[in-house]
Amino acid sequence: MGLTGQAITALAGTENLLRFGVRFTAQVWPGDTLTVRVTVASITQDHDGGVAEFTLSRVNAEGKEAMTGYVHARLAS
Repeated sequence: MGLTGQAITALAGTENLLRFGVRFTAQVWPGDTLTVRVTVASITQDHDGGVAEFTLSRVNAEGKEAMTGYVHARLAS
C-alpha cells in the first residue's frame, strides 16, 4: 500500500487528492518486485475546476496483478 500511496502523491500531490481506494487481489511476498501502473480514465469539470480519475494496478515481476484501485484528484489550475 505504501508504494501505491507514494506513486499517487508524487503524481497528484496530497493537497489535490479527493478519493483513493484499492482492492488487494493476490498475495505479495517479501522480496517481490512490484510495479504500480497508473492510467488516466477520465477528466471532468465541476464547479471547482477539473477532476482527473485514474485507475491503478500493481503487478509483480511475473505480471500477475496483486492490487487494483482508483484515484480522483483535483487538477491544478
